[in-house]
Amino acid sequence: MKTEQPIRGKKHFIGAGIVALTSIALGVAFPNPSTKQNSIEQNNPTYQSASLIPNSNLDYKKENPRGYQVRENPADSSLLVKINPDSVDNGTLLASLIYLEGCNCSKSEKTAIGYSVLNRQRIGGKYGLTLKDVMLKNKAYSCFNWFNNNQSKDIRLKIGKVERKLGRWEESLDVANCVLSGQCPDPSNGATHYFNPNKVNPYWKNDSNLIRLGRINNSKHLFFKEI
Repeated sequence: MKTEQPIRGKKHFIGAGIVALTSIALGVAFPNPSTKQNSIEQNNPTYQSASLIPNSNLDYKKENPRGYQVRENPADSSLLVKINPDSVDNGTLLASLIYLEGCNCSKSEKTAIGYSVLNRQRIGGKYGLTLKDVMLKNKAYSCFNWFNNNQSKDIRLKIGKVERKLGRWEESLDVANCVLSGQCPDPSNGATHYFNPNKVNPYWKNDSNLIRLGRINNSKHLFFKEI
């Protein structure tokens, strides 16, 4: 297999940074931060090809203003990414969540996932006051659970070659910007929770405080709204 050359030069670095955060869809959001989350299916091939890197002493030398660093592994053309949640902007963090939770989903489903963050922020309280608080709340969104459980200063990802070429990170970034600007309407009509029934069976799905909204345009996820 022909390998790609390491990223060189400012222009190449910026291009690499755009795709740097692409990863997986774990597909579940939990309403109660104090309750243990359901397990991720470890045999999920997407999870294996673009997984979190819990222990890594990699030399991250390239950094961009959006708050993350990236290096390329020429052996398999993957990208290894380190994200600083303290300095990353809301748009990039939301795009990361949208991609991690719904990388293989339609644009409307990605939009609904993004709006779940805004809908939780409007409720506030247990969900958090700011967008970043809502997204990084412990056990709130499963894609960030490893980061929270290990009290890490950085979120580290491995992005496979296929994920790099599909351009799904760019779509996630577009959706995040559209959601934050209000240019895209909420297709879920206020959803605060969702899960993929093919991957998990969350404890909260029969919660009396949630209204089941169902699927959105044949979405992979089932959506729910807190009342």
